[in-house]
Amino acid sequence: MGVLFLFLSVLFSMAKIIAMKNCGAAASGPKNSLKINVIRSSGCVIISLAVCAFGGFGGMNEIGVICSVLSGVCTAFFLFSWVLATQKASLAIVQVVCMLFGVIAPMVLVPWVCGTDFATLLQWCGALLLLPASLCFSKKSANGRKTRFGALPILLLMGISNGGCVTTRKLYMELGEGSAADFNLITYSVAAVFLCSFLLISALRARRNTAIEAAPAQKFSGIKLYVLIGVAMVTLYVADYFNALASGSLPVHILVPLTYIFSMPLTLASDVLIFKEKFTVLSAIGILLVIASAILTNL
Repeated sequence: MGVLFLFLSVLFSMAKIIAMKNCGAAASGPKNSLKINVIRSSGCVIISLAVCAFGGFGGMNEIGVICSVLSGVCTAFFLFSWVLATQKASLAIVQVVCMLFGVIAPMVLVPWVCGTDFATLLQWCGALLLLPASLCFSKKSANGRKTRFGALPILLLMGISNGGCVTTRKLYMELGEGSAADFNLITYSVAAVFLCSFLLISALRARRNTAIEAAPAQKFSGIKLYVLIGVAMVTLYVADYFNALASGSLPVHILVPLTYIFSMPLTLASDVLIFKEKFTVLSAIGILLVIASAILTNL
């Protein structure tokens, strides 16, 4: 069942990715990214409350609460940085960076916290294959140019926060008490509070610094934008719900690589067919390296 849950998570996650990249194109800029994700995370809180009210609230232990809160903090930074990252780089390199940190962080932290066996040398070699894979995709970007060094800070923030999300979710399913719905409720509540705080601070700084008005961002309006945010909100919650269930069934060294075996071909297809990115020989090599990495980390 764990593989089925993971596959369903990937399908909904791809729908979320397409909707969110279109959101970023319709309303670009850091402030608009905050607005988009405040709405999205707040909507996920409402969905979480409805699911918990329908299915009942489970009892969470102290470790479960800590994992959920930390997950919320990581989620806030991830949601914010992901939208900005897709404006500077292709979906393929964004996914590879997420995978790199999403594989390495739990491979190091989960065994250390849980006292289980650490990854083998072969599994580490598989994880390190993601470095040349990321170089293969670095020639592509969302605007047809190479991914520049200026994109590295936001890509690093996105990768580190994604690694935190994967690690805290796995630790919750290993050590915490309570359901996936309980975990999502606290996670998105904390994320919504953080994102609202970021947006408030941004608004206060904009009032004090009139120079910001000299370069206004795109307008945040339109029915299409709000429909896309709604689709992203629902698919995000469902994807994370199934991913939490998969985390409880699959070992961490299988969970993350298998996620990207499912998602990377879909990501590249979306890049080419929907966002009109060019398919190159380097892209094909990058996909093969990702698949090889996933196979090695599963051994």
